[in-house]
Amino acid sequence: MGPSTVELVRVFARETNAVIAEVTFPYDISFEAVIECRAGYAIHALGARYEIKIDIIDFSAMAPIVSSAIVAAGFMEDTGWSGYAQQFVFSIPEPGASNEGHIWKIFASLKVGVISPYVSLAESDLLLITSR
Repeated sequence: MGPSTVELVRVFARETNAVIAEVTFPYDISFEAVIECRAGYAIHALGARYEIKIDIIDFSAMAPIVSSAIVAAGFMEDTGWSGYAQQFVFSIPEPGASNEGHIWKIFASLKVGVISPYVSLAESDLLLITSR
C-alpha cells in the first residue's frame, strides 16, 4: 500500500452485528454488507473527498436489489473515515420468502477525489437466500 493510494480491500456479507462472513442467509432475517477500505497515510492526511456506493444484484431474477446506494461520503480524517483502515456497514432488509433459493452478489465502488478521481471496485462471494 503506497502513501497516496486508496483501495477497497473486500466486500462481504454477515449476520447483523456478527464478525464472520457468511454466504447463506434465511429469507426472514436482515443481514449486513461490510465494505473494508484502506488509505495510505498521505492521501488520508490530505482529507481527500470520498464516496462509497453499493449495488446488490439478484442473479436468479436478473434484477437489482439495491442500485447505486451511497453507503458513505465525506472527507478522510473526518468521523466517517478516521483511520487508515475503515469498515463501512450497509444494512440489508429481510429478503422475503419470494427470494428463497435466489443467488445474490454485492458490488461496491470507492471514488476518491473530484478531478480525475481514483476508483476502486470490489465484489462479494455469491450469496444464497435460504429457508431456515
